[in-house]
Amino acid sequence: MQTCALIVLSTLLMVYCDTLQERHDTDYGKSSLVFVFDVTGSMYNDLEQLREGAEMIMDTALESETNVISNFVFVPFHDPKVGPATVTRSKEVFKATLDGVSVRGGGDCPERSLTGIQLALNVSLPRSYIYVLTDATAADHAIVSDVLDQIQRKQSQVVFLLTGHCNDTDKPSYKVYQQVAGASSGQIFNLNKTNVHKMLEFVKSSVTGRLVNLGTVVNPAGTHYTQPIPVDSTLGEVTVSVSGSKPRIKVVDPSGEHIKGPPKLITTLDLSEIMVVKVLQPEPGNWTITVGSEDDYSVRVVGLSDLTFQHGFSKHKPKSMVETSYRPLQANQQDRLTFTVTAAAGRDAPVRVQRTWYLKRDRIPCPCMSEQDSLQRVRGGSAHNYMMIKLTKVNRSVKLKFAEILTIKGKSLFELLLSEIDSRNGIYLTDAFIPPDNFFYIAINGHDENNQELRRIGATAVEAKLPSVPYLTVQKQIAGRLHERVTLRCIVESLVPVSAQWTMGTKRLQSPSYSVQSSVTEYVIEDLTEDQTGSYRCIAQNIAGFSKAFTAVSLIVDPPIVTMEPNNMILFSGENLNIVCTVYSEAQLYSFYFKFAGVHMNKVLDATLQAVSDGYYYFNKTIQVNEKNNGFYSCHAANKAGENYKKISVTVLSRPVAQIHSDSLNVKSNGNITLLCHTENAENLQWVAPNNTVVLNLKTTGSDTYDSVLNVRNASDTDDGEWKCIARKRSLKVSSTVTVVVTIKPVVTAEGLRSYTLYYGTHHTLKCMVKAKPAPKVVWTHMEDTLEGIGVLDKVDSHHYVSSKLIPNVTESVEGKHKCLATNTDGSNEEIFFIKVVKNMTVLQAPKSDDKIETVQEFTCLMYGIPKVNEGRFIMFNKMYGSKNTNEKFIKNIKGFDSTHILPCWESLKQKILRTIYVNSMWLNATEPNCIQFSAENNGWLIFDGSLKPTWFLGNATPLEVENIILGDSQDNSADNEEDSDVCSDEVDSSDDSESSLEYDYE
Repeated sequence: MQTCALIVLSTLLMVYCDTLQERHDTDYGKSSLVFVFDVTGSMYNDLEQLREGAEMIMDTALESETNVISNFVFVPFHDPKVGPATVTRSKEVFKATLDGVSVRGGGDCPERSLTGIQLALNVSLPRSYIYVLTDATAADHAIVSDVLDQIQRKQSQVVFLLTGHCNDTDKPSYKVYQQVAGASSGQIFNLNKTNVHKMLEFVKSSVTGRLVNLGTVVNPAGTHYTQPIPVDSTLGEVTVSVSGSKPRIKVVDPSGEHIKGPPKLITTLDLSEIMVVKVLQPEPGNWTITVGSEDDYSVRVVGLSDLTFQHGFSKHKPKSMVETSYRPLQANQQDRLTFTVTAAAGRDAPVRVQRTWYLKRDRIPCPCMSEQDSLQRVRGGSAHNYMMIKLTKVNRSVKLKFAEILTIKGKSLFELLLSEIDSRNGIYLTDAFIPPDNFFYIAINGHDENNQELRRIGATAVEAKLPSVPYLTVQKQIAGRLHERVTLRCIVESLVPVSAQWTMGTKRLQSPSYSVQSSVTEYVIEDLTEDQTGSYRCIAQNIAGFSKAFTAVSLIVDPPIVTMEPNNMILFSGENLNIVCTVYSEAQLYSFYFKFAGVHMNKVLDATLQAVSDGYYYFNKTIQVNEKNNGFYSCHAANKAGENYKKISVTVLSRPVAQIHSDSLNVKSNGNITLLCHTENAENLQWVAPNNTVVLNLKTTGSDTYDSVLNVRNASDTDDGEWKCIARKRSLKVSSTVTVVVTIKPVVTAEGLRSYTLYYGTHHTLKCMVKAKPAPKVVWTHMEDTLEGIGVLDKVDSHHYVSSKLIPNVTESVEGKHKCLATNTDGSNEEIFFIKVVKNMTVLQAPKSDDKIETVQEFTCLMYGIPKVNEGRFIMFNKMYGSKNTNEKFIKNIKGFDSTHILPCWESLKQKILRTIYVNSMWLNATEPNCIQFSAENNGWLIFDGSLKPTWFLGNATPLEVENIILGDSQDNSADNEEDSDVCSDEVDSSDDSESSLEYDYE
């Protein structure tokens, strides 16, 4: 019987551990929000308030950035029935569960509330928040030790919301609530039934983030309790809750200021027996709270932070948390060890089994220990324990100094120094110590990066226990693929030496492994085959007894994996669809087929599957699609594990059509162009001009056909060319073109003069410029009706031409009007030329002396009052520059001589007159083909380097008498100083009049 009970207990624990292991990856670090609800008839009003507040609480949990709540749990209970439990992540499912609850029965007050809490602990995640709503005490208070044990293992908090207690506050049925709340950092809140909805606001605050325990105390009535609360930099807010008659709370900040209200302090709940205040964004420092009540009361201080700790105990110095247990080994001064194990013989009937071991030297209770080890390590006198602390969030700026052991009411018992053994993972270790016999809390103390005091208290109380059977955690099911490496892992938790091994059936797979405390035993299947599937068992034994846990290993054979290419396709009618199916199956294929499901037909198509390699198959098919191929194509494959398929959607679209109803169009320049394009099955239509500019863009979606008219006004050269109508549908486009020819009526202009005087016997070419499109026909006529033939037509560019007419031998017959006539389909135009023919001229020599020249001389002499020009020139020169003293140097008097102050000599004047006659002759004959009537060389001009230069004078430039004087003087005074010659030279260079300068040079 004892063995059966232990097996049942181990099995129950194994099921729980398996469930926990399966959820570990996705739910690690998260919690459950649990409601354990009394469904007796007196709880109707409470249920209605829970229904109303549940949505608010779940919305807060789901919308919280910290996302600490993984699922919601509802456990109904009354007497005798408990459950079933609802575990869900869905708000809708949870609400439906509450709506489906019907309250009935009751009358016998105590209910099976602890069994409900026990079920909640089994199905919820570790570190969960459990709220018990009842108006009755616990009929099953005898199982409180099992509940407390589960609370320690799961580290969950239990809060009681009581709307009644059967007036049994002095009985064990009520006191167990105090035990459970005290051991789980919970509280008992006594409420009026009308205030349940207010307490749900308090519940909501517990799901907004991860709460850490900063202080838990229980005080007698009337005590004004003051407690320091160190607030470190990781705390976001602090909540203080007091449960007692007429509670009071006073909060003082680090500067000593009493905080009485907003914005720093908010009172979230203030009832006759409950008060809750919240300090928002408290600045780091040492705060204090002072609380009191007219009745016994409990105080709990929590903060929002992601920094807390895990703990573990070990008889031997551990290297990691794996080697620890959640509770320490209890000291016992007797050599007789008695263990009580509770197991479920049936669903609702727990069986308590007592086993006794006598530690004598001739009886070794555990095969994993020697006789000496058994006595040394198990006898009560040596029940020292190491405690390991691991920070839940590694923060290198946080340093721990010591741990503190507190009573369940929050009083300090003793301190333990903490040594950091793994800074990377935030792990600390104490020296060995003897734990208290009763429940106790663990507090850690240290400082943060700002050297501010940091303090955390464990989530639940801890109770030392005598050795118990090994606690085993294994994965319930392991599925592996063929030839994979599979590892079976068994976590063995024991405070005393233990042995463990894996077996399969009656076969031992390995030798037992021995350890002095908690450990992990593994068995590796290197190459998984079908023969190695089945049930494996982990067995462990210590001084307290024997445990086993089972893992089922199975071979994964999935249905075939089917892939299909391409993905969903949209094609145009006439395109090819190439379908490729690949199949992978670990087992032999039973069947394969290729199927089409369309609007008008549904059938299996021909398909031949080809083997590519071990387990891989291939199928390929090409289909030219049309509108009938709209639908779904699928590949189906089946093996012993089942059938699988893959399908793709194929949409076949009609191809767009674009059609302009004419291929070409002629339009006159400045006329209007009208184009019509008919489209079908198009989503978009565009008109594109010859220069590739989009001139019109239309959406035609929703119309099977569409006709677009494009009007172009005042057509010009830029509109000439190919116009496009483009119809688009998705990625496909089609186009139709029309060639527009903008015609130009000929415009004829003369190149050069329109009137010419030609010399007899010469040749000449007449040219006319023609702008026209299409190319013109050009004819030349003489004297209106005389057709002289088609002229030579040279193309300059696309619509500019030059026509030439050659007159090879000019005679009187070519005189008159010549016409250049250009004609094309758009009309005609002409240009007129006029020709006059003259005979060649005879170049005349201008008379050297005639009456006209003499007349000019006479006019000049009369103007100056002199007989002749040369004589007057001498008289004026002598008057201005002559010497009065015969001995005076004549050359000095003519310094600065300017010839413009005297008359020109007759020869110079005669050349000027001849040049004037020459120029006037050209003006008189300017309209003639040859306007030059005289020879330039005989009429005042010289030809010098191919250019005409004026002939200023012929002969001597000065009077002979003056010249003789200058020459004589020069001979007599050949030694004149350089200053005289330089002055003459300077005067010559300074002259601005070219004619005078030349005359001066000659002088």
